[in-house]
Amino acid sequence: MVCVYVMYVCMVWYVCIYHGHSPVSASVLRLQRPRHKLLCSHSCTFSPSQTWCHEPMQNQKLQEFTIVEFLRGCAKKKDLYQAERLHNDVLLKEGWIHKSIYVATSLISAYAQCGEVQKGHRVLESLSFRGVVPWSALISGYAQSGHGHEALHCFARMHTESISPNHVTLIGILKACGSIGAITKGKQIHNEIINRGLLKDNIVLGTSLIDMYAKCGVLTKAQKVLEELPNRNEVSWSALIAGYAQHGQGHDAILCFERMQNEGLPPDDVTFLSLLNGCCHMGLLYEAQMYFEYMSSRYGISPKIEHHTSLAIVFGSSGHFEMAMDVINRMPFSDNLTIWITLLGACRKWKNIRFARLTFDRVIQLDITCAPAYVLMADIYATAGMEEEAEKIVAMRMKHRMQENGD
Repeated sequence: MVCVYVMYVCMVWYVCIYHGHSPVSASVLRLQRPRHKLLCSHSCTFSPSQTWCHEPMQNQKLQEFTIVEFLRGCAKKKDLYQAERLHNDVLLKEGWIHKSIYVATSLISAYAQCGEVQKGHRVLESLSFRGVVPWSALISGYAQSGHGHEALHCFARMHTESISPNHVTLIGILKACGSIGAITKGKQIHNEIINRGLLKDNIVLGTSLIDMYAKCGVLTKAQKVLEELPNRNEVSWSALIAGYAQHGQGHDAILCFERMQNEGLPPDDVTFLSLLNGCCHMGLLYEAQMYFEYMSSRYGISPKIEHHTSLAIVFGSSGHFEMAMDVINRMPFSDNLTIWITLLGACRKWKNIRFARLTFDRVIQLDITCAPAYVLMADIYATAGMEEEAEKIVAMRMKHRMQENGD
């Protein structure tokens, strides 16, 4: 008889994940597990090896479902500890990796999401049958963690094993190509996608192509792909806008944004961040301020710290330090060290000593040992011919370094 406790554990897991609680722990399950004898006829305390009762189960699919959902939760919360416990205490001992391709794939994905793609790779190597699903999970894992070359190597091995890639594989490999600038391989993948007619009803795949070409700097091709897509959405446009912004073509990013609006597609916070970055590259002060205000006034989007940072950099890079300081002081978190150091760099560019002093004081309030701040401030003084002040900054840095080392 199937132990109903399996279903209960799965439901508790859902509650924990979707209500933002920490991953399932022994205390949670021990506190919340029903004690009714009809739910579980014998004592069960939680550990990965006891997530389900060890009585024979007629419904193996239920067990499989529970394991897969548990691993998905580990991936979402990046809980490497729980994923490893389940792997070592249950999956290896009970042979789940070899008898369920879904369990094996979920384990590979969990390791990848937890930053241990190599462990996921070892799981794949241990499989007696490696189909497109586990390979796709591994390739996506490598691509998402910035290991583009490893993803391409896995893709080549897939071909040697005569495994045809699916859309998930292709999305992952396009991301890998974009991350390392492998434009030749990206074009080969594009041709394969066209030959198989995969762009007809797959917006995500089309967007991945746009993103790949944009990241590789081939923006005319990225634009052409978007124009030829049977269907496109705000994500497709945002990928192109981000590409133009990344390569310093702010005006083209703005033109794409206007076309996106004309098509009735609503921008999101990622779209606006790309626009602001494009304005930053081009020094478009008026446009940057306008789009920042549009976020909340027209679209009801609350600016995040990244949007405030980008706007402050636009002002600071153009020498408008009072406006930059105003933006920073209105930020939800004005103690962001990165933005203050960036502003200090802008002060060096524009040789603005007054704001440099204010900015430097703020930085060392946040982190008195911040080496880049001392270097920048000493350089600002030295460039201005204020050698004595520069020497004081150097001495201050040496003092705090010695204190940090306990000398």
